[in-house]
Amino acid sequence: MKIPLNFDIILIIKLSRGGGVVPRGSHKPEAQVQFLPPQQFLFMKNKSFTFVEILISLGVILTLLITIVSVLNPQELLRKARDNKRLYELNSLNLILNTLTLENPNAFNNIASNTVCISLPDTSFTCASWLSKLPPLPSGWYYRCSNNPEASDGSGWLPINLDIGYFKIKKLPVDPLNQPPYYYTFAKSGSGYELNAILEAKSNIGPQGLAGTDGGTSLNAYEIGTDLRAVPSSVESGGQRDPDLVLYWSFDEGTGFYAYDYSGNNQTGTLQNFRTTISNAESLNGWQGNYIVLDSVNKKREIIRLN
Repeated sequence: MKIPLNFDIILIIKLSRGGGVVPRGSHKPEAQVQFLPPQQFLFMKNKSFTFVEILISLGVILTLLITIVSVLNPQELLRKARDNKRLYELNSLNLILNTLTLENPNAFNNIASNTVCISLPDTSFTCASWLSKLPPLPSGWYYRCSNNPEASDGSGWLPINLDIGYFKIKKLPVDPLNQPPYYYTFAKSGSGYELNAILEAKSNIGPQGLAGTDGGTSLNAYEIGTDLRAVPSSVESGGQRDPDLVLYWSFDEGTGFYAYDYSGNNQTGTLQNFRTTISNAESLNGWQGNYIVLDSVNKKREIIRLN
C-alpha cells in the first residue's frame, strides 16, 4: 500500500494474544496496523501563534495593565507610604518630647521662640541655601538648619540632646523626601511646641483628610504637639499657594497692629482706629479703596489699611 508523503498518518498497532503463557511453537501474537486520517487528531498537533494573534494578546495584556494601574494608582500609593512614615516618625518624636518636657520643663530653653527648625541639610545655620524655596516668615522670625540634620546630640535639625539618659536616640528622623516643601518642622511658643510635616497623598490633605482633622490650623500639614499654633501658618502651608492669590492674611501675629501678607505680594495690613463704631462703610469719607472694613460684634468694625 502506497501512502502519500504529505499526508499525516496516525499508526495504531493492536496486539492480540490469548491469556496465559504462549506455548513453544505456537503462533506469535498478531499485529494489526490501522491508518486513520489526521482530521480526527487535530488536537494532538502543535499549533504556533500567528503574528496577528500575538498582537491581539499583547493588546489585551496592555489594556489590563492600564486598567490595573489606573485603579491602583501606584504613585498615590507611594505618596501614602511616605505619609505613613511621616506620621509614625512625628508621633514617635512627639511622645519623646512630651515625656522630656514632663521630666525637664526647661528642656527647650535654648531654642528661641522666633525660630523655625527644619530638617533640611545646610552648612548655613540660617538655611541660606534654601531661603529662596522656603515660605516667607513673619517679621523677626528665622529658619534654623543643620549640616548634619540627623544628629541627635543637639547639633541636628532639632537642637535638643536626645542621645543621653532614658531616650538614647542615635539618629533624628528626617522627611522621606527632605526637599522643599517636604521637610520636618519644629517651633516652640510660650505655651508649648509644635511638630509638623507637609503631606503628599490627596486623601490626606484638605478638610476631610488627616491634615484637616488633626486639630491644627493647616489643611496641608500634619500637626502634632502641645501648641498647634507655634509654627507660623505660612510654613504650614508649605508655600503652596494659588498663583492667582492676591492677598493672604493669617492674623496669627498674636499682638501688634500689623497683619503680614503671606501671598508674596507685600500687602501688609495696618490696624487703624481699632474697634471704631461706624454706621456703614460710606461714613469713612473716602477711605474705601485703601481700607477694608471687617464686621465684628455689637456693630463694631475693625478697619485695616493697605500699605
